[in-house]
Amino acid sequence: MEIKGDLYDVPLDSLIEMIGLQEKTGFLTITRNEDVAVLYFLDGRLCGAVKGDLEGEEVIYNILNWTTGAFIFNERMVSPGENIKREGLSVYKEGLRKLFVFSALRNININLKEEKK
Repeated sequence: MEIKGDLYDVPLDSLIEMIGLQEKTGFLTITRNEDVAVLYFLDGRLCGAVKGDLEGEEVIYNILNWTTGAFIFNERMVSPGENIKREGLSVYKEGLRKLFVFSALRNININLKEEKK
């Protein structure tokens, strides 16, 4: 069974959660402009990810802010090798935490520069 759509309508975290709850096995291909990411699932568990030279959790951290992009889930047995050990949504949440911390640190740095002027 194929599931198609756009991240504008179905956010990435919802997709990961839906595939997990339905215990699907297959791969999710997400295309945004020239970028392509492929996420692999085994019995609903996010077990691998590839995007160009990136692999594993780094892919999730790289694409978590994608709000648009076409996706298609192909329900087929795949064997990409496991490069993600944590549960899918926990990887996603860790990426959001890192993004928040980076943003906060950048704002602190900007505020410190303005105070020095």
